Amino acid sequence: MLAAESESAKRDMETVRLLITRTFMDALRQTDMQPMDALKCAASAIGLVYRDVAEAHLSPRYCQCGWEPDLTQDVELLQSLVRAAALPELEEWPAVGPVVGHA
Repeated sequence: MLAAESESAKRDMETVRLLITRTFMDALRQTDMQPMDALKCAASAIGLVYRDVAEAHLSPRYCQCGWEPDLTQDVELLQSLVRAAALPELEEWPAVGPVVGHA
């Protein structure tokens, strides 16, 4: 990835993060939800958005943008990104790393 693309991706991520944070804070102010309940709703909403967008790209509709959803790999990727962002320090712990071989 080029430096300009990296900077652009960082700006895009920060824009989305701020939008989600504002929405999260609004949900807490407008309801009696606890933070974890609001986060669970947000996670479910992300899953529903993914499903809606993926369905728009599958046969027979086929969006013209060229993205071809891979439901299993995409969801696994989203899960790993949430885990890495929420628990970055755990990525360095050998006990929670990927299994590399067999003993």
